[in-house]
Amino acid sequence: MDIGLGDEMWPTSHWDLTRSNTGMDFMPNVDIKEDDKQICICCDLPGLKKEDVKVRLENGLLTIEGEKKEDKEEKDIKWHRVERFRGKFSRSFQLPDNVDQDNLKAKFNEGCLNISVNKLEKKKETGRTYQIE
Repeated sequence: MDIGLGDEMWPTSHWDLTRSNTGMDFMPNVDIKEDDKQICICCDLPGLKKEDVKVRLENGLLTIEGEKKEDKEEKDIKWHRVERFRGKFSRSFQLPDNVDQDNLKAKFNEGCLNISVNKLEKKKETGRTYQIE
């Protein structure tokens, strides 16, 4: 499978600014893909509701953050294993300069956050001749 975005054009570190130890309780999995018209980001957030998630795009930096709270406090319960995440998370990605930051779309459906942002059309280089004084 060719993922392209981890190649030399956009190394993984360009996209993912939070893969190192951030002190967050959870690091959700994210897929990033693009075509000629847009960049799409899919973030797995099982067990969360859209009210638990915040998406922000500022100066080309896309941040997804939120929190999964404890279901309810249960007294006199002896846990044998806890593998499902609870707590805060944050992921940030530096988007390329050619995206339309004013028209981001985010949809949350069945534990999956899908974000799409259109690419701007490349401006055609039109030469210009200047008068010499």
